[in-house]
Amino acid sequence: MEFRLDLYKITIEELKQLKQLVKTPVLFTFKNMDIEPFLELKPDWVDLELEAFDRLFPLIKSAKVIVSKHRVSLEDLTQVIAQLQTKDADLFKCVLNEVTPLQALQFVHEKKDPRLILLSVGIGGQLTRILSSKMHNPIHYVSVESFPKTAPGQLTIDELNHYHLSDQKNLFGLIGNPVDSSRGHIFHNHIYKTLGMDACYVKIQLEEKELKSFFEQLRLSDFKGLSVTMPFKEKVIEFLDEVEKDALEMGAVNTITIRNHRLIGSNTDGLGDMDLKAKSVFVLGAGGVARAIVHQLKKQGADVTIFNRSVEKAKKFGVPVFPLEQFKEHLQKCDVLINATSVGMHGEAFELSEKDLSHCQIVIDAVQGATPLLSVARQAGCQVISGKQLFIEQAMRQYQTWFL
Repeated sequence: MEFRLDLYKITIEELKQLKQLVKTPVLFTFKNMDIEPFLELKPDWVDLELEAFDRLFPLIKSAKVIVSKHRVSLEDLTQVIAQLQTKDADLFKCVLNEVTPLQALQFVHEKKDPRLILLSVGIGGQLTRILSSKMHNPIHYVSVESFPKTAPGQLTIDELNHYHLSDQKNLFGLIGNPVDSSRGHIFHNHIYKTLGMDACYVKIQLEEKELKSFFEQLRLSDFKGLSVTMPFKEKVIEFLDEVEKDALEMGAVNTITIRNHRLIGSNTDGLGDMDLKAKSVFVLGAGGVARAIVHQLKKQGADVTIFNRSVEKAKKFGVPVFPLEQFKEHLQKCDVLINATSVGMHGEAFELSEKDLSHCQIVIDAVQGATPLLSVARQAGCQVISGKQLFIEQAMRQYQTWFL
């Protein structure tokens, strides 16, 4: 356990009592301060800033020593690591300024020195904390729930426990933008933990301009599979070696499998085993999720109508298309209403009443969570299917694609 003596005012007596409660090795972190009184408590480790190392190191008698440098730029990284390694310390710690997730992944795959602790602050650098085992970092840094986080992007113990902290030999992940609201990592990592698999599933937020570099790096990495979410389900196709027939027909990929450095695209989105043959189905939206749903419905022989903000964009589906704002006017002809837009993701709502949905038998919302649409549908007596249910079914199909 680390005690940040540079951040919290604490007396020697208070620290002594806390240390007695801790059953694990204890690390005292100092900056420019009088450290001799604290050393009398005989910590197992001490962390000294590079600038103060030469002055403070002679005072250390028995503890192991970390020499550290924080807020390091990418440009200075190589030089700073070389400076750290000139010191007579047991471990070297280098904390970078915030990097992008793509840059963080490069460190994950390239960093090998088991005596070097390499981390980055910020949301973009969280992968260096989640995949700390993969990076051979000898110490993992998290915060306790009841204490403020000591660095931007630092994870709490509970947050880190949502990931599978094995040796992380096999990596899986989600790419998209944004990905912060996704809960897929909890589902997939729970399966890996339960089955004792040496795998970890992470979230990777990318910019479109980073896709080419990401896929070049992907072929040489330990990633075995990816989930793809908005807005990349169509854009990733050009970077793949092979795309399965259904995904090609949909024009969208939500699952990538990496085998022998080849990238294979498929699509596990859709309605699972649900059969809506001969039903009048209204689909709101024309993005990647809608593509998979409409493809399945057309195969079943359902009567599909799309309502989308851009009528022109949705015409390629080969079914009747109307402006999104008009769907309410046609609901008396609707048996099944499916929301495949992002409306509801952040609390937004369609202006609908129970009466508006009185002709609908089933209402499906692809947005995960308790949405206003599903709330009104329940009140109207409709059968409701949530985005969480759809997610679990498609995630299980992804698992089967990657492992079975």
